[in-house]
Amino acid sequence: MTRSNNFNRIHRLSGLLAAGALAVVAQAAVLHVPGDYATIQAALDAAAQTGDEIIVAPGTYPEAINFLGKAVNLHSSGGPAVTIIDATGLNTSVVTCVSGEGPGTVLEGFTITGGWRRWGLGGGVCCYFSSPTLTNCTITGNTACYGGGVYGCSSNPTLTNCTITGNTADDGSGGGVCCESNSNATLTNCTITGNTAYGGGGVWGSSSNPTLTNCTITDNSASMCGGGVGCIEGSNPALTNCTITGNSASNCGGGVNAGGSSSPALTNCTITENTASYGAGLWCDNSVPTLTNCTVTGNTANEHGGGVGCYSSTPTLTNCILWANLPEEIYVESSSPVVTYCDVQGGWSGTGNIDADPGFAFPTDLHLLPGSPCIDAGTNTPLGGLPPEDPEGQPRSLDGDGDGRRWRTWGSTNSTRPRRRWPSARRSWCTSYRRARPVRRRWTSATAVWAS
Repeated sequence: MTRSNNFNRIHRLSGLLAAGALAVVAQAAVLHVPGDYATIQAALDAAAQTGDEIIVAPGTYPEAINFLGKAVNLHSSGGPAVTIIDATGLNTSVVTCVSGEGPGTVLEGFTITGGWRRWGLGGGVCCYFSSPTLTNCTITGNTACYGGGVYGCSSNPTLTNCTITGNTADDGSGGGVCCESNSNATLTNCTITGNTAYGGGGVWGSSSNPTLTNCTITDNSASMCGGGVGCIEGSNPALTNCTITGNSASNCGGGVNAGGSSSPALTNCTITENTASYGAGLWCDNSVPTLTNCTVTGNTANEHGGGVGCYSSTPTLTNCILWANLPEEIYVESSSPVVTYCDVQGGWSGTGNIDADPGFAFPTDLHLLPGSPCIDAGTNTPLGGLPPEDPEGQPRSLDGDGDGRRWRTWGSTNSTRPRRRWPSARRSWCTSYRRARPVRRRWTSATAVWAS
C-alpha cells in the first residue's frame, strides 16, 4: 500500500512539473511590428525578460533600440535589404546592449544605419559588458569615435553572415569593428569593406582577442595604421581563411598592423594589393605574429616592407609565399623573423626556403599551376598548426605532385585540379587552397594548387 501511495505521489508530482514546464513555454509570446506595436522599441519594452520572439515586417523604422538586457529573438520577416533601423538625426547608437545581454539576445535580418556617436562609442552597435548574437545584418553608414560599425568593451558579440560597410571612426579606431578591454568578438562569414578610421579601418583590437573566420576584409582605410586590421596592447586576434585585400594605411600596416606586444595568428589567409608607407601587407612593431600557409603578394609600400615589415619584432612565417611585393618582400629593423618553408622572392635564409616563381594561375587567381615549386614543399608541423583544409573547405593535399612524398603545399591556396581523384600526398605552400576550383583556362591534365 505504501509503495502504491508513493507511486501515486510521484506520478502527481511529475504531472505538476510537466504542467509547469508547459506554462513556461506558453509564456513565450510572439510580438509583431507594426501589427502589435508601432515601433521596435515598444515591442522590446513589452517583451518578457526571456524567450519572446519579435517579428518585424519590411519597412524603415526611424528609431534607435535598446535590448534592456532581454534574451529575445528580434528578427525581420523580409531580410536586411527591406528592413531598416535608421537612427539618422537621433545622435545615438542604433542598437544598444549595455545591460549584460548574452548570446540569447538575437538580432537577425536588419540594416542598421544612421548611428552617430561623434565622440562616443559604437555608431551602429554598442556593446558594453554584453555578448549579443547578430546574424545576417548589414551595418552601414554609422559614425563614432570608436567602433563606427560595432563597438565592444568587455563584450563577446557573435556576428555571422554580416556585412559591415561604409562606417567611420575618423578620430579614433575601428571603422568597421572595435574591440577593447578584453572583448573577444567572433566574426564568421562576414564582409568588412569600405570603412575608415584613424587606426584599424576594418577591425581594431586593443587588449582583446577577436576571432575572424572566412571573412573578407577589403577596401578599408586608416589615416594612421592598420588599414584592414590593427591590433595593440597585447591583443591576440586569430584570422583563419580570411582575404585581406585592397586596404590602405597612410603610415603602417596597409593589410594588418601588429603593434604593442600583440600576437596575431593568421592561418590560410591571403594578403594582397594593400598599400602603406611601411609594411603594406603586414607591419610588426614590438609584436610576435604567426603566419601559417599564407600568401602575401602584390602589396606596395612607399618606404619599406612591401610584404612584411618588422621593427623590434619576432614574426614566424611557415609554409607561406611572399612574392611580387614592393619594394621588398621582408624588411627588418632590430628584429629576428623566423622564416621557414617559404617561397620568398629574392631569397631568405631559413630551413626549407626557396626563391622560385610560385606559378600562380593568374595575377588574380592564386591557385598554383601544375609544376609549381611550392607544391609538396612545406612542413607538416608548422608552429601555428597545420590547417586541415583550404579556404574553399577542401582537404589540403598531401603529395600534390604525385611523387609519393607526403608533404604539404605552401601558401593559402594549395592544390591543383586533377581530372578524377586527388592524390594523397605532402602539403603545398599556399595560402589556403588545396583543391582545384575551376579556372578560366582548360588544363589537359591539371591540378591548380592554391597559394594561400
